[in-house]
Amino acid sequence: MKEERKFDWVDLILGVLLFIAAFLALRNPAGTLLGIAFTLGVVALMEGFWALFASFRWKRLTGSHSVILVVTGVISIILGFFLALHIEIGILTVPYMVSFWILTESVQMLARGIQGLWVDGFARALMIILGILGSIAGIWVLFNPTAGLFTAVNLVGFFLIFAGVGQVISAFIGERVHR
Repeated sequence: MKEERKFDWVDLILGVLLFIAAFLALRNPAGTLLGIAFTLGVVALMEGFWALFASFRWKRLTGSHSVILVVTGVISIILGFFLALHIEIGILTVPYMVSFWILTESVQMLARGIQGLWVDGFARALMIILGILGSIAGIWVLFNPTAGLFTAVNLVGFFLIFAGVGQVISAFIGERVHR
C-alpha cells in the first residue's frame, strides 16, 4: 500500500487570509480595533465551521469524531456570531474575546500536533510549539484585560501569523491517502 498526501486548498486559503488579516492588524493598530472585532467574528466563524468539517474528516479516518475539534468549532462559531453581530460590544470585550479565541485555536493546533494524524516530523513539532505559544498569549490576555486592550491588536496580529503558518503547513502536508 502506497501512502500519498493530498494538497489541501482550503487550508492554504485560510492561511493566506490569516496572513492578510495579520498584516492589516499590525499596520494601523489604533484605526483597526473596530475592524478587528468584525474580522475576528468572520475568521472565528470560518475556523469554527472548518473545525466541524475537520471532525467529520477525522471520523472518516479514525471511526470517531474528535471531541476537541467539535467543542472548539462550536465555541468559535458562537464567538464569531457574537463579534460579527455586536461590534460595539465586541470592542469593549475584545481582550476577553481575543483570549478565548486564541485559546480555542491554540488548543486545536496543539491537539492536531499531539495527535499527529495530519502532520508529522517538523510540522508536528511546530504545531505543538505554536499551540503552546498561543495558549500562553491567550492566558496572558485573559488575566490582564486592561493591558490586553492596548496590546490586543498586536497579539492578534502575531497570533494570526502563527495560525496562518499552521494552516499553510496543513495545506502542504495534506491529508494522508492510502492506495
